[in-house]
Amino acid sequence: MKKVFFFLCLISAFLSADIGHLNSIFEGTAGDIPIRVIIKTPGVVPGLADINIRILGENVAKVTAQPIFWKAGIEGAPPADIAEPGKGETNLYSTQLWLMDFGSYNVNIKLYENDDVHEVNVPVNSLAMDIKEMDPLFSTVLWLLMLLLIAGAVNIITISYRESTLHPDDIPDHTSVSR
Repeated sequence: MKKVFFFLCLISAFLSADIGHLNSIFEGTAGDIPIRVIIKTPGVVPGLADINIRILGENVAKVTAQPIFWKAGIEGAPPADIAEPGKGETNLYSTQLWLMDFGSYNVNIKLYENDDVHEVNVPVNSLAMDIKEMDPLFSTVLWLLMLLLIAGAVNIITISYRESTLHPDDIPDHTSVSR
């Protein structure tokens, strides 16, 4: 039994798994137009998600993308952004959308072909997985403001203690009041 356990532990040491990535990939149809959508999430929240839409059909005049947060619904969603055609590419459109909160989003992609509007929804999870470095100047300013806040708190505590040690009938002198 010990040999079997050792063998299983040895094999599991060499096994590894990919836990995935935050990108969302959709390949399917919007109406009768085949499309491929790749959404690269920002890794930080809030952040800009890169959206690439490749249309495998013809005659599409305009492409829009709209992020819809699960709590807000379509009523609370921002207006759709128009995806710009890729330079040097045919049938490739790209745009960036803000993902403002943690959680599930639904990116609504609309294709405008002649008088028809074809629609597809791509689910996206917005998670913070990256840590971005802070600008050194901004960090210094925050440290100075923190020191100012601590000095103010110490001053308030000192004044409160000094005032609490006075007898109720005592009137503080002019220097104590001005201090």
